[in-house]
Amino acid sequence: MATDRFETFAEFWPHYLGEHRTPLCRVAHFVGTSISIALYAASFALDPVGFGGAMLFVVALGAAGFSVVESRARATVFLLAMFGVAAWAQPYLVPAAVAAGYAFAWVGHFHIENNRPASFDYPVWSFFADLRMWALMLTGRLWSGDPVTQVA
Repeated sequence: MATDRFETFAEFWPHYLGEHRTPLCRVAHFVGTSISIALYAASFALDPVGFGGAMLFVVALGAAGFSVVESRARATVFLLAMFGVAAWAQPYLVPAAVAAGYAFAWVGHFHIENNRPASFDYPVWSFFADLRMWALMLTGRLWSGDPVTQVA
């Protein structure tokens, strides 16, 4: 368990980036996360009514001002709701999506970065940080010198 306990996602984010300094590790995360997102998208395609209705609930939480990463408790509730939504629509895709994401990430950590995944100590915030890192990579902002991507 980590000795430093982060109280906010903003405090955790630089730590997360620091655990992903190697470009190849970040690419491994990007590939795994992309596969996971594709599997969730497939669950929508296979059951658009069920998945769409459930996703409206998750979107409504966000629209109502439910700040996802404001606290660990809220982030956990949101993450469980999101997995519940996906499991309701296509239960067999949830384990596949999780396995794909973690398989690539753990290869990145254990064989490339040579460190312990942050998800062992901060599973919920690591999930959201991975999505943020994925989006920044997708938009080309991760290595652009943008202050939001700087490592402490």
